[in-house]
Amino acid sequence: MHGHLGMAGLPPYAREMMSQVLDRTGYPLVLKVSEIKGPGYDAELRMARRGQSAHELAYTQASSPFVPHLLVSASRKILRMWEVPADERLVEIHEAGRLLPREDHEELRQKLPSFMSGELDQLSHFIYDGMTRQLVDAPVDIRVERELAESLPEHQEKQKHYLRQQLHNMGPYFDPQIAKVSPERLYGVSTAMNVVLAAECSALTGDSVPSFVRGSRFWSLAQCLRGHLDSNSHPGFLGDRKVIDLWAAELGLEGWYRRVRFDEL
Repeated sequence: MHGHLGMAGLPPYAREMMSQVLDRTGYPLVLKVSEIKGPGYDAELRMARRGQSAHELAYTQASSPFVPHLLVSASRKILRMWEVPADERLVEIHEAGRLLPREDHEELRQKLPSFMSGELDQLSHFIYDGMTRQLVDAPVDIRVERELAESLPEHQEKQKHYLRQQLHNMGPYFDPQIAKVSPERLYGVSTAMNVVLAAECSALTGDSVPSFVRGSRFWSLAQCLRGHLDSNSHPGFLGDRKVIDLWAAELGLEGWYRRVRFDEL
């Protein structure tokens, strides 16, 4: 179903950013209430492309209180992409149906001997798909949140409200039971990225890092990832691509994605 948040209900700066999106890209940004598929997703942005005449921000009903922040974040991501020439708008894609690398897939088989081959393949692809999405989304989300915190002080309270909710919802992702159904290496990779996200939420809100985050055995790896965020001086969309590559190299996930021109999707 399509939802409608009246323009009058948005802060002036959010309305201005939506106008900038239309002026810069030639496409409006529209909102849609939808049940996002996938764990941990409260919203999904699909930018206008061939066959799609608007940028679409789909969000869950439960995330309705955070729509102003989701809208501002989505607007900033769109504007960042359109700041570079069309031939430099390269986006990450990954293969449909691809399984985990052989060693990780075999470890999964050993951990779950009762799984039939088809079931194991489904789980292997599920982990590959989720891990790749996390790799290409997390550093960009963090960089955009940092940028908004610095450039949009009037939005600070709404941003903090959203990030505190994010932090509150992260507990289940640190459940050690997850390790029983994941290759050890990839469990560490995913947890380290979650540690970075939690630590960044804490830094931007001024709240203490939860003990279950700071006590993670993957804290040191997470600090290496944060170091790549801090050391990369390239701004905007092109800088995002560089950080993704740095994270992939640090985490042993090189080759898990490839890039294509956005206008060729």
